[in-house]
Amino acid sequence: MNNWEKMVFSYKLYLEDNTLVDSSGDEPITHIVGKGEIIPKIEEALQEMNIGEKKTIFLEPNEGYGKYNEDNVLSLDKNKLQIDNNVSNGQYVDIVDDNENTYRGKVLEIDENNIVIDFNHPLCDKRVYFELELVDAE
Repeated sequence: MNNWEKMVFSYKLYLEDNTLVDSSGDEPITHIVGKGEIIPKIEEALQEMNIGEKKTIFLEPNEGYGKYNEDNVLSLDKNKLQIDNNVSNGQYVDIVDDNENTYRGKVLEIDENNIVIDFNHPLCDKRVYFELELVDAE
């Protein structure tokens, strides 16, 4: 196992049916180890890699984006939120809390006073895999 403090890597994220859902695109990502910004199992895999190495990592829901949690579906007072009045069911909205943390959720229901938002990750309950390439590290 390496002890990299900074890693530069590229990735492609797939569903288990081989559907590509995300990638780092043309530019690799720079990651500072220990900041909690990437999935722990991905960080561990990168620590085991040599510069220039490619690896595929499979993740169960509990290792990746989590299990669906009903507690992450909230009914909120629409009048206390700063959201577009034209938002509709199925759209994603960003909600900022009092500490300026941003949370993305999917609108499930809207009425004249309330909005029901699902804050579960869109990939929760999904088995996924990453194709990784460690481009550089120090």
